[in-house]
Amino acid sequence: MEQFADDLEAHGSCADNIQDVCIDMSASYHAGVQEHLPSATITFDEFHVVQLLTKAVDEVRRAEVKQLPELKRSRSMPTCREGILNAFDSKLTNGSFAAANAGIQAAKARVRGYGTTTHLIAITYLFTGRLTHLPVSPYQVSTTNRSPLTTGHD
Repeated sequence: MEQFADDLEAHGSCADNIQDVCIDMSASYHAGVQEHLPSATITFDEFHVVQLLTKAVDEVRRAEVKQLPELKRSRSMPTCREGILNAFDSKLTNGSFAAANAGIQAAKARVRGYGTTTHLIAITYLFTGRLTHLPVSPYQVSTTNRSPLTTGHD
């Protein structure tokens, strides 16, 4: 977060201008946002909220099966209450970033080595960028339906 906030400042913006962020439920992300983006309202990503709630329900189910009188609280629930509630109001999600990361990982796997970070960025744009302004390849196959035996002379 510190590097992100510094980059904002370096490009003429201000970290205090960031009003909302959507993050994973990691304590390090939470602390980083609080320290470096102090004006931002934290929303926890919907996927991670559902995952946490699913785990909590599973813990309750297991405890009931074992007839345990008490259930230890999930380590994240008490400290994440506000961010979880914000997920319902803000509707923010970091799903697009997760998808972008999946695209980057797929590009890395497909090319099996990229040399430099600059090359990786270029390869990622080519694979995932849905670029529409590229020139048409001169090597595309013609779309005319000619039989291989037809010479065009009748």
